[in-house]
Amino acid sequence: MSKSEKQTVLPFQVVKKRSDDERKVKKRLTENTCIRPTTTPKSTSGKKEKGKDEADVAPPPPPQALQTTPTKSPSLSKFSTVEVHSPLKASPHKEVKRGIKRALKYDDLTSVTTTTKNLQLPYRYRLLKEKFRCANVALSMLENRKETCTFRKLKKAVEEMTRRNFEMKDIAQMKYLFPESLVLRQEKNVPGSLTKEEFNNYQLTISSNIIKWSPTVLLEREKIFHDKLLSQTKMHHQAYLSSLKPPVYVPDDKLCNWHVKFELGSVPDPPEAEIPRPPVNESYNSASDLLKQTELKLSSRVKTALEKLNKESPQSSESPIPEATPTGILKGVSPALIERIRKKEATKAAIAMTRSDETEKQLIMLSRLSEMCRIIRQLFVTEGKAAILWSHLLQKISDSHSSNLSPEQVEAHVELLMNTIPNWCYTVTARKSRYMKMKNKDMPQQKINDYIKKKEEQFEKS
Repeated sequence: MSKSEKQTVLPFQVVKKRSDDERKVKKRLTENTCIRPTTTPKSTSGKKEKGKDEADVAPPPPPQALQTTPTKSPSLSKFSTVEVHSPLKASPHKEVKRGIKRALKYDDLTSVTTTTKNLQLPYRYRLLKEKFRCANVALSMLENRKETCTFRKLKKAVEEMTRRNFEMKDIAQMKYLFPESLVLRQEKNVPGSLTKEEFNNYQLTISSNIIKWSPTVLLEREKIFHDKLLSQTKMHHQAYLSSLKPPVYVPDDKLCNWHVKFELGSVPDPPEAEIPRPPVNESYNSASDLLKQTELKLSSRVKTALEKLNKESPQSSESPIPEATPTGILKGVSPALIERIRKKEATKAAIAMTRSDETEKQLIMLSRLSEMCRIIRQLFVTEGKAAILWSHLLQKISDSHSSNLSPEQVEAHVELLMNTIPNWCYTVTARKSRYMKMKNKDMPQQKINDYIKKKEEQFEKS
């Protein structure tokens, strides 16, 4: 283009020209017309090639001044689902190892059977169990470091952990209850002794048959020791049941609770196993030491005299013990009646010892229903309404009952009440709210108590 053909272009003319071009492009798009790609002109004069239609030529690119004009940003449609494909594949066994396999591996160590979780050990047995646990921890640490465990080292470690005295009788009781857990020896010249005298003397060494210690091994040993203590307590409990009149027999596998009158504090300590003693070398330093040893040996004449005296002494005749007659408060009461009462108490005690936790919970809830019935009846009388809001009723019972129950616990009791006592009360739903209504306000309290007692008997028999 020559200088004569150059013309000045005003800004509004550029904007108008671009708007016209946009309008043409939109029109072509709506008419589904295909726009052919443009070719760069060969000549520098900017003239169009001949034979080309103006409609087939793309609009010229906008000038540099139009780049600052704002344009609409493209909008994305909403996606219902988004799929993301990752090139990395996770291991299918990783989640199984972390979840199910680990839970199954340690399930037997953490699980507590329903028959023994309510059987509490005596205080002295629980203390011995804690000492055994701490002794296991100290023994495992020493053996992992390839050190010889002596009683002095074990005593110091256990006393620091339990803040209790650890004596030789505790080791003897552990050895009696769980003989495979500890190996006791009297050894001399033990490495790690504090003094030369201690090194030359005999010391009690404690070891185990465990090749490799681990947390699983510690838990297994503690569980076995707990079962040993429990079986020892069951033995004394069975002896107590046999001493009752009439005697009560409950199998150990069905025992869920101790007898009501069985005192755990009266259970004696476990027996003590024999601990190895250091060898004693008898040496006589003087003639007086030899005489002291020979004085204990009796002559044959003294022995025969003692035997003759034992034969001449009158033998104690065993006489049958007369039956105890009722005295004091029971004086004048028929022995047959006393025997029937004792049999009935023994039967109740046997049922209570074999009762499950769910049955015990239901019986406790049934014992509170009689008082709840009186509160509900009084609430309907004082309010003078045919229906009471459910939440208001639960709050009133929670505030008035002698037991410290929350509204959620009261709701479970009221549901049990409606199932136990038919045709007395029921619930209705109106306007998305729950209400309670009385069906038979005139039902006597004695009849309500009979329903509750009948339900208790059903639970006791089951």
